[in-house]
Amino acid sequence: MPKTFWRKVAAQTNLYWRQTLEARLQKAEEKEHLVTHRSQRSSVKLRRNLEKFQKVSPHEVVQWVDLILAHALSPCKQMDQHWNTKELGVLPGGTFGRVMPRDRFREISRFIHFTDNTDQAVATDRAWKIRSVLAVLEKPFKEGYVLGSRVAIDEGVLPSHIRRNPKRTFMKDKPHHWGSKCVMTCCAETGYCKRVELDIKEQVTLKAHSLWIRKEDQPL
Repeated sequence: MPKTFWRKVAAQTNLYWRQTLEARLQKAEEKEHLVTHRSQRSSVKLRRNLEKFQKVSPHEVVQWVDLILAHALSPCKQMDQHWNTKELGVLPGGTFGRVMPRDRFREISRFIHFTDNTDQAVATDRAWKIRSVLAVLEKPFKEGYVLGSRVAIDEGVLPSHIRRNPKRTFMKDKPHHWGSKCVMTCCAETGYCKRVELDIKEQVTLKAHSLWIRKEDQPL
């Protein structure tokens, strides 16, 4: 992944933090009004507390992705268990803590963003939140392998159990029933995935890159 990608993700994450500051402040004020066991903090103190957030740097985004991948390879019931100092699974105890403090990981997880939510493309592209990731991944996957004479084109599912996922569909014939439906072009011998096309049930004209999004009833 190019360094420009990590810089952009860090910038978009910090932008999202600024965009949500007022809403989070209002929510904190509403909670503070319910406090009775101590003196209530003023709006100025609440804002000052929220503004203690340190801006996310590109190298922290890389570390955050590394921890997510490590969690996928050695999953725990709860993410916080990875910061246990005792050995858990195949990872030595304290591995996650040496990469990033748990609270910092939580902060980045809360605000991590790849694209601007206020962009006009949000209204027409249902995959806009991950569009920049797809654009970056498309080039190296195409250039990294030359397909032979045996090519497989089939539908697949990117597993997702989050109900807020606008592309979440159900496919009973797949190992993972729920997730984002996609069309994959792969090598039939090695299984190398040359290209992945998200199926978002509508045709979208994209200028950023050549990823083709097809309608659900459109033939391959």
